Amino acid sequence: MQAEQTRAESEIRAALDDWAGARRAKNADRVLAHFADDEVQFVMAPPLQFSGANAWGKDALEAWFATFDGPIGFEMAQLRVVASEEVAFCHFLGRLSATAVNGGPFSVWNRVTLGLRKIDGRWLIAHPTSPCRSIWTAVSGLRSIWSPNAGPPPASPEVHPRPDVSARRTRPGHRGRERRPGR
Repeated sequence: MQAEQTRAESEIRAALDDWAGARRAKNADRVLAHFADDEVQFVMAPPLQFSGANAWGKDALEAWFATFDGPIGFEMAQLRVVASEEVAFCHFLGRLSATAVNGGPFSVWNRVTLGLRKIDGRWLIAHPTSPCRSIWTAVSGLRSIWSPNAGPPPASPEVHPRPDVSARRTRPGHRGRERRPGR
């Protein structure tokens, strides 16, 4: 079983590398080839749900690519993959950097979670989740939401582990969960 998971994870990482490369190349056909025909997406901006064959659509994706002057930068940091033989999910921090036609250069990090299925021997994205789809759809070109230089991704939990909660409870003068009257 472990060997199968390792093989599945390698296949998924290769598929995601190609998907990222297609985004950088502004190749709509290649981007959409990584999605299942029955893909479903939920977003914060109306219509709230996209579904069916390639929910983005080639025309919409090409129109989005056209909002950028020159190349698009796209990278994945802290990629985690959990896979069985036919179903997988992954999450990562994604960084989009580009020059907006109406807003100048920007760079933004966001969290991305993908549900994938193995269909006809290929790992395809069946359920993408990213808060930036809502933002880009709703306010495309609004530079104020983007940082000109987003810098490196936030540190992973392994680098900066959660502080020991028990240590805080034993601090002199620390009252823990006690509350003052009226609060």
